[in-house]
Amino acid sequence: MNKQTIQTLVRLTNDFYNKEAQSFSDTRNRPWDGWVYAMDYLLKHGLLTFGNNKVAAVPTLFEQTPLTQTHLCDCIDVACGNLRFLDFLINYLHNNKGYPNAGTKGALSYIGIDKQSTLTRLGMQKLSHTLTQHACVTIHTTDVLSKLMDEHDPLAELTHTTGLMVCFGFMHHIPSFKLRQTFLSALCEHVCRGGIIVLSFWCFGNTEQGRAKAQAQTEEALCALAAQQRYMLDARELENNDYLLGWKHTQGVMRYAHSFSEQEVFGLIASTKTLKLLTHWYADGKDNHSNLYVIAQNVTATH
Repeated sequence: MNKQTIQTLVRLTNDFYNKEAQSFSDTRNRPWDGWVYAMDYLLKHGLLTFGNNKVAAVPTLFEQTPLTQTHLCDCIDVACGNLRFLDFLINYLHNNKGYPNAGTKGALSYIGIDKQSTLTRLGMQKLSHTLTQHACVTIHTTDVLSKLMDEHDPLAELTHTTGLMVCFGFMHHIPSFKLRQTFLSALCEHVCRGGIIVLSFWCFGNTEQGRAKAQAQTEEALCALAAQQRYMLDARELENNDYLLGWKHTQGVMRYAHSFSEQEVFGLIASTKTLKLLTHWYADGKDNHSNLYVIAQNVTATH
């Protein structure tokens, strides 16, 4: 995939979220089923380190001053959106008697990273009282996709490390296998030795019906783009299982999405050389098969 195509796909996706932030947030108001399995697995296998990785004073806005590597955070959530994973996490820990610090005021230190301040603001408003009681929260606004596209470290300003890195509903927006490798390597740089990464990969094209729907939407989107002449996109540059998806039948609204296979995901994890795949499973959607989740452990980092 050439750089011009990557630029166009990133622009399409960013324009989508700029325009549809509210309507998108409205559809993301409950936790995904896969999150429950993830937390149950981590708790069962003693992989939750919350309470040990404390940030002395997490600000409400991300500090630009350099911090030392001793600044550890319980959870870093990349592409956090409207903070619904944080909402889920607080409730999960509070309700789980197997977690010793559950319910302790400020027990959870959390950093959320997203480009869309509208989405994070909606989440902060919804959770304002809960956050005051149960978590120290940092929201870091940064355009991860654009930084990847420009060959910059997408998390260069992030000076914290964590024992739990999560990224849900985002990998499919990263154009090209190469950039997805770069992004995953960047995540690993902020995970402690022995720390955990939990990722979801959208598999909407893994059924005949899903593929047909995605292909039809892509053909419609390509025709619309050609008529608009706003975006320069050569469809021949798209990689296998790349699509342009619509949104709620809204005319002219589309975003780039890649549909993943197991082989591709496992290859992506293996390519980092630092992650050991611990488990994987499918969850979410009407067929409980929309997302492929993986839990991997950072086994060679020196943090």
